[in-house]
Amino acid sequence: AGGRCPHRPSFAMENVEPNAFVAAIQEALCERGRVEDDLVKQADATSIAAVMECEEVHDHLVTVLPAAFEAADPAHKASLVEAVALALVRKLDDGTLAEAPAKKCLETIGLELGALSTSHLAAILEAVLERLQSTLRAANGGPHALELLPKCLNLLATVERCDVALGDGSSAADGAAIVAYALKAILATAWPAGCMLGLAMSLRELEVPKGQLQPLVGKMLRRLADVEISQLPALTYQLLLLGDADGKTKVLRALNAHFDEMLAACQSAAAKDELVPTRLDPDHLGHVQGAVVLHIQLAVKQDQALGLGLLRLLKSGQLRLGPFALSLLLSLARIKRFEEPTVSAIVSLVRSDLQLASHCALSPWVASFAALATACPPAKPDALLLGAVRASAAGGWDHLVPSLVALAAALLDSPPPAASAAALLPSSDDSAPADGGVPTHRLPAATRLPLLGQQMMVEVFALHAMVRAEVMDALCSRILSRGDAVHHWVALLQELVVQQPTLLLDHAPKLKQLLEYVLHLPPAVASPMLRSLLPLQRQRPELKDALVLLLRKAMFHREEELRLTAVHGFLLLLHGTADADRAADGALQFQLELLGFIRRSFSQQASIRSVLYGGLVAAFEQQPPLRDLVAELLASQLRTYLASDPADAPPDELDGAEAEAPLDLRACLHATTSAAGDDVVVMLEPLPDLIRAVTRCAHASDGTAAPSGAMRTLGGMVGQMVAGFCRCSLRSLGLSDKVELSQASAHSAMTLATAGMLERVLEALIEWTVLCPAHVSAGGATQEGEEAAAVTSPGPSQLTASSKLLPESARVLYKLLVDVQARLKEGRPATKAKGRKAVSIPKFGAYGLSLAACEAVLGSIASDQAVQSSGRASHFVRHVLRACEAQARRIAADAAAAIRAGQLQLSEAHLRDLRSVASIGKLLLALVPRAEAQTGKEAPSGRLGNNPLTGEKEVATPKASGSKAAGGKSGGGGKSGG
Repeated sequence: AGGRCPHRPSFAMENVEPNAFVAAIQEALCERGRVEDDLVKQADATSIAAVMECEEVHDHLVTVLPAAFEAADPAHKASLVEAVALALVRKLDDGTLAEAPAKKCLETIGLELGALSTSHLAAILEAVLERLQSTLRAANGGPHALELLPKCLNLLATVERCDVALGDGSSAADGAAIVAYALKAILATAWPAGCMLGLAMSLRELEVPKGQLQPLVGKMLRRLADVEISQLPALTYQLLLLGDADGKTKVLRALNAHFDEMLAACQSAAAKDELVPTRLDPDHLGHVQGAVVLHIQLAVKQDQALGLGLLRLLKSGQLRLGPFALSLLLSLARIKRFEEPTVSAIVSLVRSDLQLASHCALSPWVASFAALATACPPAKPDALLLGAVRASAAGGWDHLVPSLVALAAALLDSPPPAASAAALLPSSDDSAPADGGVPTHRLPAATRLPLLGQQMMVEVFALHAMVRAEVMDALCSRILSRGDAVHHWVALLQELVVQQPTLLLDHAPKLKQLLEYVLHLPPAVASPMLRSLLPLQRQRPELKDALVLLLRKAMFHREEELRLTAVHGFLLLLHGTADADRAADGALQFQLELLGFIRRSFSQQASIRSVLYGGLVAAFEQQPPLRDLVAELLASQLRTYLASDPADAPPDELDGAEAEAPLDLRACLHATTSAAGDDVVVMLEPLPDLIRAVTRCAHASDGTAAPSGAMRTLGGMVGQMVAGFCRCSLRSLGLSDKVELSQASAHSAMTLATAGMLERVLEALIEWTVLCPAHVSAGGATQEGEEAAAVTSPGPSQLTASSKLLPESARVLYKLLVDVQARLKEGRPATKAKGRKAVSIPKFGAYGLSLAACEAVLGSIASDQAVQSSGRASHFVRHVLRACEAQARRIAADAAAAIRAGQLQLSEAHLRDLRSVASIGKLLLALVPRAEAQTGKEAPSGRLGNNPLTGEKEVATPKASGSKAAGGKSGGGGKSGG
């Protein structure tokens, strides 16, 4: 028995000699095939231990041991059990005992340990600890002596007082000291990597405080790299059960670091074209990682504090967001209680990483500082999340798909940013897309979040059929709710139509439901949603029929927003037929039907017609076969407001409102009474928008061989307007000094609104003379406009070869425009008359010259050295510069709106504007030397106190101080020059 316990009582039962007893057992087995209980009752402890050394008797130990323990004298039974246990430890260590009898012997001895004294238990414990290293090395999943360890320690832990000599020479005063000694001995033993799972299972049976086991858990975590990868799932579960609150978080951190290291090693080997080790095979590694995640999820369901600890690790930055951590969090989100906080935590981490990436892309200093401040390379959350989506298609990851959908929806629900157009500036590196898109790494994080969610949702929709219905439900509900992020979901719909049209058409009922929602959405949302659904109507005619029916109903709805949506829809349908074969499937008939609907829209409100004119210009530019029809529509609308030629009456005979002008501007306005009983002036026709639409169509047709008859008609009409206004004055237009311009009465308010309309019309006509000087003369004019066209249609050489900045007609129109603006500036502000409210007038948009017109004017100056911008010409140059500034602000606002809507692919209109901006910038840089060489008051040195855009004198306001002389008079004059 080893003689480790000096106070162990002697065993003096000597009924049968050991050798004789073994021989008797063998003889009984040979003759009868079994061992009688009477024979076993005659044996002592030494004889029973000797029987265990005989291999022929091993199979019968299952009956010999219980009979021996039952027949033993109670006074000597403990020594018998101890002797048998020590012999069993030796046999298990040698590996000479078969599995079945070994397992039965362990069960039998385990039942008898409760009756042993402290000294006997300590002796068995010492025997197990002595052979622990060899036991662990020989353990192959079968029974081993380590199973006796937790049973002995659990019994010893309850001992309150004892005096037992330990193997290291010390003595234990209580059971806790024996347990501490045993755990210390286990910790000091060298563990083979393959035995850690069995050791962890044995330690889990210990009924001791978990704090005492944490050193053992820590040692196992340090040996994770040596563990066979297939054992990681089971070992993870055992470690989580062994660890306390702090130990469990350490387990999670160690696992995350271990999987990150294995993944990095796998990627490194693949990058170098080296042979990837079998244990690091990506597929095998993915399966093991999925099994580990499932075991952790099971542990969280049993102990929810583990889930809370995981979220605390994530929020405190102690757990780096990598592939393993992301899959772990997605698995945690499958538990209802942790779904919302887990998804929010992932979104917060992704936002932080994207913000850092954006700052690093915009500032090399920040990039270098971030590289020094962080020990690991910066995370790429877009690649991480998309990699998780693609990995979900592999086996064992299906349970993460609902969490991926929830995460993508949370990213799409991110509020739109207060975007700046600076995000659309081209990058200095080679990462900008070649298709005109925007380099995403330069975008703000608030913009990249919904884009990332959109990409995730498209990938999930393509890979997993089980969630497609759920994605469509979420899409419909988000669009119908009209939240702040509705544009993100509309962009998702567009991406699904582009990338997965076939899969999307499987959900045709949902698509028809979306079409019905169009009538209840604001135009800013309805228009892009219709644009995204248009490609599908070519494959499913029933969708086109349903859409046309809905738009026809909306055209006559009482709400203006629905009518505006209908106009947007018809224009989009018309644009969608640009690539259709006109000879197939009745495409031409459908186009004519759409133009018929559009013709009816000319009776709608001014805001709707303004949108309609812009859409017709786009149709004119994109579909040459429809140009005659579009020109006829515009000509019929413009002819309505043409007055008789003012050349028929002398200007001196024209007075005030009765004077004849080339356009009937008052027909574009209407004085009425609002529902509240107030007098208002409303706009009936956006005439400046109509003229600009004609100008853009004429400018787009300049490259054609010969203008069509409809275009010649339009040119003649605009030429008649230009010629008429060139002969007009403020008196003939009814804007003399005697005419009151105010909002005090309905009559004066109508005159004020007419003057405002006239200002915008003159700007539109100046743009015509700049962009289309030779349009009418090149293609011929109609009989009614031929004479007017001859007045206002100088050849192209007039803009470049002469010493004048503009054609004469444009100079006359600009002088009239300046006079009208001065008259409007002198007009009295809105006042109340006899308790009445001021009459409301329409607000005209800030038009100004277009970028194309500004480019033409600046190009004429740059190409002709003889052009002198002095006098009235200098005022016009400042007018052009103001228009450039206004257009730049508009482009910046459009870019910011595009960023908020998640639109990174620039439209053709945006690209055209950017090309014009680049050309204007080059022209302005080329004109700088000429401006510096200017002399006189127009020179920069001679206009130090003048605003370069307005040309007005501006005196800087003195700074406030305590001195009266320094402070100046309160409310002193002068605009600030800052």
